[in-house]
Amino acid sequence: MATTETTIKVDSLEGKDMNILFLPCTGPGVPTAHLFVLRPDTKQGWRVADDVPLDCWWQNATYQLLSIPGHFQRAVLAHHVNKGHCSGFVQDDMLLLFGLDTGHLSTVLRTAEYKREQIVGDDKTVEQQSTLQPFPDGSLEETRATTILSGENDVEKRLTRIERRRWSWNKTSQSFVSGEFTSVTD
Repeated sequence: MATTETTIKVDSLEGKDMNILFLPCTGPGVPTAHLFVLRPDTKQGWRVADDVPLDCWWQNATYQLLSIPGHFQRAVLAHHVNKGHCSGFVQDDMLLLFGLDTGHLSTVLRTAEYKREQIVGDDKTVEQQSTLQPFPDGSLEETRATTILSGENDVEKRLTRIERRRWSWNKTSQSFVSGEFTSVTD
């Protein structure tokens, strides 16, 4: 389950001598959350081994620890990391981070989690939301729902498409690579 609170959180990593420290989005302006990997230090107790800033302009960034079958290490799945925004457009991404064994996190997957775009010259807004699900073979499945919002204050909602694609591990690039989206609603 994703961390949704707006307080500082520390997760202990079972079997590892490390912790994850999460500092939520706070303050005015363009807020940033942070994920820190903490390693033990004989002089100070704990030290920061890595820091991943999470831009949370649209929604509060959150995270969850994730086990993916077939992968020897646990992963951090960061949610609502803002990729871009402007008038009538916003996109928040999901980041899958590996490296909890080494103490240095690297992004092995990045995909749009939430996207909202107003259609110029039309009174409609396109909204897309995605989820990731681990599979026993070590792959991940992304499901994306597309909805058209219309009417005053976007009160009318119409689901127009559901699509899925698989993300498979590529040993050469040490990252997940995506397949093509295929429709499940046609």
